Amino acid sequence: MSALRYFRIHEVPGNYFVCPSYQAVLSTTACSKLYSEAKYAHEARHPTCRGCAIGAKHAHDAQPADGAGIYGSMLCARCHRPGSRLLYGALCISCTNRQLERIRGRNGKGRFPIHAPATVRQSCRVITKDALHVYTFLHTTDTIETVFRVLHLQPDFVMFARMQHGLPLDGLPSAVLYRETIAPR
Repeated sequence: MSALRYFRIHEVPGNYFVCPSYQAVLSTTACSKLYSEAKYAHEARHPTCRGCAIGAKHAHDAQPADGAGIYGSMLCARCHRPGSRLLYGALCISCTNRQLERIRGRNGKGRFPIHAPATVRQSCRVITKDALHVYTFLHTTDTIETVFRVLHLQPDFVMFARMQHGLPLDGLPSAVLYRETIAPR
């Protein structure tokens, strides 16, 4: 990350800089406010500000927010867009509707849904500070969605792991923590 250059605007109070995330001129107080809202409000209003080191510096925050910024956020695990609410813990309304159309085998017009992606069952193994956890999701489109869903559920630091020959890693206890169930209507 290159060094930020601060400057003043004639007859306007405060220090200003060019924010690399927004590609816009911001004051340090505005940056601090955006960072604090993104960190503490758990909204999708300013997702790029969550976990930003520059915002943490301007807010005088000793410990910046988690870098992933996914836990507690309103980002959809499938389309990665912010939504007003998430259904089934990780999907926006649009992605949930496409998924239910795919499960039912028909859309609102009674035809086979061509815009709904195919889904598969995936399991993911995650190491936290105290144990190895196994998450199983019935309807995911890819591995990235599975990772997003796990990060939505885990507030702490996680490390993704592989199991060899069905044995837990390093003697950590293995437990199935989460199973998703979505029934078609």
